[in-house]
Amino acid sequence: MGPSRSMLSYACALAAAGCVSIRPIATPRRDIEGTHLEMAAGLALDDPPGVNQPPLCKEMALPCSARTFPDFGLVIQGAIRHDAHLAFVTEGSIYVDTWDTVGVNNFGEHRSNHVAALLAGARWMSGSFVTSDGIVNRFFTQVLAGPEISTYAPTRFALQPGAGADFKLAGAGWWFRPSFDYRWTHGDPWNVSGGRFTAALVFVPSQHAQPASPGSRRF
Repeated sequence: MGPSRSMLSYACALAAAGCVSIRPIATPRRDIEGTHLEMAAGLALDDPPGVNQPPLCKEMALPCSARTFPDFGLVIQGAIRHDAHLAFVTEGSIYVDTWDTVGVNNFGEHRSNHVAALLAGARWMSGSFVTSDGIVNRFFTQVLAGPEISTYAPTRFALQPGAGADFKLAGAGWWFRPSFDYRWTHGDPWNVSGGRFTAALVFVPSQHAQPASPGSRRF
């Protein structure tokens, strides 16, 4: 005896519900994927080798003391998105590494090493993650390279890999971006390789509402 009409109806309803549950999220949102251009500016905490810490302080004839805090700096970035997962990035940055030169005459009155860099490279981005309350986040990794200039070292090639995340803010087109990277340079007798943490505000001009892409995930 075949199944009753009510059972067939119930089975069809379950199948339809299952199909709906696995469909990509299509919640409208304002996403960084809605434009090809972005600009960012923020503060950085740089941690180069401390010249007042052994062995550098002895090699450079500077007073030796304990390091107290990383150096503050500024970061400006611009990016052009190629697609949803790849962007081309440029970055300009500067920070001031303060030295203790008390009792040292050969450095004159200079007490700070200004370190600046102009880098460019690529950023690889994950798909967007949509939280249950509609907040859009995503993660990225990037590799930048270019010249680094400082007061007491010659211009050198710098390689800077890093990673971070983008968190959508309430205002249209605004995002918050924390990230960590490591800048590597090479040269004798001293270089300013070191880690860096940045906290930046990202602005995406003319950002407009976009439907969620099939790669979006809801949590």
